[in-house]
Amino acid sequence: MLGRQRRNGINHPLAPPRQVPQAEPQPCLPMAATLPRKSRLSAKRVLSWLLLVPVLALLSVFGYFFLYQEQMIFFPPKPDVVAARKLAQPEQRAQTISVATPDGQRLHGWLLHADTDEPAPTLIFFGGNDEEVSWFAGKRHFFKYWNILLMNYRGYGRSTGHPSERAMQADALTIYDAISHHPGVDNSKIVALGRSLGTGVAVYLAQQRPLAGVVLISPYDSVRDVAQEIYPFLPVGLLLKHPFDSASRAPGIHAPVLMVVADQDGYIKPAHSRRLFDAWAGPKQWKNLADANHNNIVDRTACWSAVSTFLDQLNAADSRNSNARHAPY
Repeated sequence: MLGRQRRNGINHPLAPPRQVPQAEPQPCLPMAATLPRKSRLSAKRVLSWLLLVPVLALLSVFGYFFLYQEQMIFFPPKPDVVAARKLAQPEQRAQTISVATPDGQRLHGWLLHADTDEPAPTLIFFGGNDEEVSWFAGKRHFFKYWNILLMNYRGYGRSTGHPSERAMQADALTIYDAISHHPGVDNSKIVALGRSLGTGVAVYLAQQRPLAGVVLISPYDSVRDVAQEIYPFLPVGLLLKHPFDSASRAPGIHAPVLMVVADQDGYIKPAHSRRLFDAWAGPKQWKNLADANHNNIVDRTACWSAVSTFLDQLNAADSRNSNARHAPY
C-alpha cells in the first residue's frame, strides 16, 4: 500500500516534470555592433585612414619621381671659366664652336684640332650627366692625330635650353651634320665617344648617322632598367620620360664598337653593359678594368690606351679598305 502522497511538492510521484523556462539564444555580434553609433563611426574612420595613409604615401612617391625626374637624371654644371681660358690660348689649337638648333637654342663647345693641317678623323664626345665637357681636353694627348669635338648639352656650360632625352638626341644629329661639313674634318672617319649617360646619345647617333666606330665608357642597356634596379618599388617603366633605351637600338647598328667597363661600377653594373654588348650587331670589343669604379674609370690610363688602340685599328682597317678600292685589276 502506498503511503501518503504529497500533491503540492515536487516529490509527488504523479506530478509532471517541472518545466524550467530557458532564455532564448542571443546572436553573437561583432564588437563594433555592440558599440554606440558614434564609436562605430570613429572606428570606421580610423580604419579608413589606416588604409589610406600608405596609399597616399605611395602616390606621393610616384608623383615626386614623375615630376622631379629631370633633377634626378640631369645635373647641368656651370661654365668652367678656367678651362675655357686655357682653351683660348693659341697653342691649344682649339676653335670655339657654336651650333644653332632648329628650335632656337644654341649649343656651345670647342673643336680641338689634330696635329695635322690635313682633314683629320674626328671624335665627338658625349659626356656624363654632370659633366661640363671641357675636362676632356686633358685627354687629347692620347689622340694626337684626331680632332676632338666637345659640345655641351642644353643647359650645360654655356649652352642654352634644358636637357631631355629627346633634345639631346636631336642635338646630336644637328652637331653631326654641322661638323661633317667642317673643312678640317674627314667625314668618313667620325667616331662617337660616349661616357655614362652620354653612351645613350652616342648609340642613338650611331643608329641615325654613318659612323666609323663607337666608343662607350660605362654603357647601359637602358636608363629605365638601371633605374628599376635602384628603385624596385616604383613602376619605372610607367613613370620615366627619358628611358634612353640603347639595347633596343643595338641590333640595328653595324658600326664597330668598343665598350670599356669598370668591374666595380656601383651605378651602372657590368650586367647592364653586357646586355648592350650582347645585343650589338656590329663588330665589338669588350675591355674590363679590374678594381675601377664608375667615377675613377676615366682616370685610368688603361681606359684611354684601350680607346687609342681601338681608334688605331679603325684607321688601319680604313686604310686597307681604301687600298683595296684603289688596287689595279
